[in-house]
Amino acid sequence: MPFATDFVRGPDAMRQLVLFYHLAFSDIRMTVDQVIAEGDTVAVRWTGKGRHSGELLGLPAARGETVTNGIDFLRFDHGQIVEGWVVWDILSLIEQLLPPDSEAGDRAAASGPLGEFLPLLKRLR
Repeated sequence: MPFATDFVRGPDAMRQLVLFYHLAFSDIRMTVDQVIAEGDTVAVRWTGKGRHSGELLGLPAARGETVTNGIDFLRFDHGQIVEGWVVWDILSLIEQLLPPDSEAGDRAAASGPLGEFLPLLKRLR
C-alpha cells in the first residue's frame, strides 16, 4: 500500500500503523486463528474485523463491517521481533470498501492513493 511513512520500523512506527487503522475502522477485533513456532520463528494466522467508519486511502466511510485474513511470520532474537513478513488479503478488504458501481465512489477513490488502481480492481470483480 502506498504509505508515506515506514510503518514497520520500531514501536513508534507500529503505534502509527495502529492509529492509521483506528482512524478508518471502529470496533476492530483481531483474532489469532493459529500459531506455529519453530526455533526462533513464529507463524500466526489471523482474522481482522472492523466497521469502516472513517476515510481510508481516499475511500469514504462505508459504515459496513469488513473482514480480512492474513499470516505473519516473525523472527525473534532475545525476546524481540527482529524480522517480520506479513501477507494479508488486501484485495478482498478493498473490494469490501468500494461502493457498488457508483460514479461518486469512483470520483472519491480517484482522488486518493487507490485512484490509479480502481479501474483494475473493478475489472477483477
